[in-house]
Amino acid sequence: MEAICVLALQLLLLYWLGKKRQYRRQKYWVHGIFKRRERYGEYHHLVDKILNDEEKCMSYLRMRPSTFRVLLEMVGPAIEKRTTNFRRPLSQRECLVITLRYLAAGENPPSLSFHFCSGVTTIREIVSETCKAIWRILQPKVMPKPDELKWKKIASDFYERFQFPLCLGAIDGKHTYKKAQQSWIQIL
Repeated sequence: MEAICVLALQLLLLYWLGKKRQYRRQKYWVHGIFKRRERYGEYHHLVDKILNDEEKCMSYLRMRPSTFRVLLEMVGPAIEKRTTNFRRPLSQRECLVITLRYLAAGENPPSLSFHFCSGVTTIREIVSETCKAIWRILQPKVMPKPDELKWKKIASDFYERFQFPLCLGAIDGKHTYKKAQQSWIQIL
């Protein structure tokens, strides 16, 4: 009886190991809608006009055109992609516009995908890579790691201005929730 069980398990294991995983076949490399990005995309028709109008730029990207140009100069080389024989990559400027639109408007990647005529996965990768590049380049300049004296000065300035004791800053425009750490839950 044991021999039969062992044999059955071995056969089941061989069947399971030999069975190849079924993958859904991709229908196309680039969807037909997105192949004509230059003709239908928001970037190629709207962004140049917006970047020439300070009020519209503030509304669309939440920054002045001059600030956009400075940010592009700083971050552009870090997000540049190489052109290959298969396709032309999105420009540094277009990647930055997509990311800033994502951050400024809170639009989701599927919506941005249709606005900029790029795939959802491409939009997600662009936003992720560009945000990492912005942080890597701007963090040392804009948010250097403060020492103890700097923290105390920030707290005292915050108290003098807003009457919040022991506060080191505030986040504007978004409700931010912090999930309790496991160690605190176990203590309670």
